[in-house]
Amino acid sequence: MSNDDTRAKVAAYVRISTDGQEEGHGLDVQRQHIAAYAAANGLCVALWYQDVESGATEERTGLAELRQAVNSGEVSTVLVSRMDRLARDVLLAEALYREFSESAQVVSVSEHFGDGFMGDLMRHILAAFAQFERGVIAARMSAGRKAAARKNGTYSGGAGVFGYRPVGKRGSPGKGALRVEESEAKAVRLAFSLRAEGRTLAGIAERLNGSGFRTVRGKQFSASQVHRILKREAFYCGDEVLTGDVAEGRAAHEPILC
Repeated sequence: MSNDDTRAKVAAYVRISTDGQEEGHGLDVQRQHIAAYAAANGLCVALWYQDVESGATEERTGLAELRQAVNSGEVSTVLVSRMDRLARDVLLAEALYREFSESAQVVSVSEHFGDGFMGDLMRHILAAFAQFERGVIAARMSAGRKAAARKNGTYSGGAGVFGYRPVGKRGSPGKGALRVEESEAKAVRLAFSLRAEGRTLAGIAERLNGSGFRTVRGKQFSASQVHRILKREAFYCGDEVLTGDVAEGRAAHEPILC
């Protein structure tokens, strides 16, 4: 946030989802739209807030600072380039709009809602489309990760795989690679050995717990968690790569079994 004049009552908020992700509506473009609107309407924007976070969550530093400024009475007008910059979730978008509207005017410089119930309707429709678009983007990204996993034999992300740990951070070399977590691998081998003996899921869970093994979260195993391990036999043998919750295609990770 920058503050050129603490007496000013006009604040602006800009947001993109991830660092470097412009979405055709990057931070600089948003700032230009807001600045142009302010100049045309005789407004001086002295408080700027920004986030590089998903619009589906309200746990954002810039948004939290803006809310505090509005609720304290420091801000009387909030400018955004589009309403989906505040949120891409219908319920969150409406909650923020109502919260801000109690003490400030919320203005979308690219959208014009009007007053009354027709304005409310248009705002709700645009919020619904923003949430829908977020879902479409997430689905496409997930499909892309899965396609890469099937092609390269690497892990596509999602829920962690018991017995392995991902190597590298997002965007770093080695993304999608998995290394064996030996303490957990022992539990995997024991579970399959007990299944070969004809033990029930509950019996295997009891044995694992009695042997001191715990889940990734440090809790005792249940029958359903044992089943989750056993159904991934091909993955643990290195014959298939896990894409989401489904194993398919030749994997590149080191096998724990076979």
